[in-house]
Amino acid sequence: MQKEPMSQKNLSSPVNSVQIAGEASSFLDMLEVYNVCVKIGRCSEELLNFLIDMELVALNAEIASAHARQNQEAFSVLSSEAGNVAKRMSEAIARITGRTDALSRSSLNGIVQARLSQKLLDVPGGPETKAQIRPASSLAISAGIHRSEESVRQTARQIEAALDEISVVLNQILRENKRFETIATYFSIEASRDPESQAYFSNIAQMLRSICAQTRDCIQIMGVQTHQPRLADMIHREPFSWDAA
Repeated sequence: MQKEPMSQKNLSSPVNSVQIAGEASSFLDMLEVYNVCVKIGRCSEELLNFLIDMELVALNAEIASAHARQNQEAFSVLSSEAGNVAKRMSEAIARITGRTDALSRSSLNGIVQARLSQKLLDVPGGPETKAQIRPASSLAISAGIHRSEESVRQTARQIEAALDEISVVLNQILRENKRFETIATYFSIEASRDPESQAYFSNIAQMLRSICAQTRDCIQIMGVQTHQPRLADMIHREPFSWDAA
């Protein structure tokens, strides 16, 4: 039996353009999300380094306050409060660090699944070959793509939830950082009342303000990274359909 000539409709199957573009978009979006997760991880490491500096400054201030002849009590209270703030910040940063490790693993899995969807549509031979795929084969390919798409959507939901949690924690760290700035201001005030210790505690205040400024900048950068509209796009993207018009 002579085969029926291939129709123009088959030659222009949307599987070869719109659907492939959609799967490629998911792959590129997830790749970008992975890069974002890596950036957040690096920023959390920077935050940890700033915190170590804060803790060292607070410890030095506590030691020095014990030897201050004037305003000893004020310096001691400020140093103790600086240590308490640093401890709360340490706990918050630890939460972020734990989430960033999981984010990187999740986004890598999303990249693999999105790439798998691309490969399932990557049939060699161009439109003519794709148009001749048997119905049974097209069903199998569609099922595989649906599984990969659902995995990508689930990963996107997990990442979106994790980024929301990180955003909340960043706000907590920002509030603690403002408390550090206030402590630095009071160190300056109390230092001006103690001529013998003025230079030392003024330097303590200056170092705290500098660390706080760096911490604030880092938090703002991370805050921008946690806002990823492409995740919502991936979650709500139209699922693959072999016969989509």
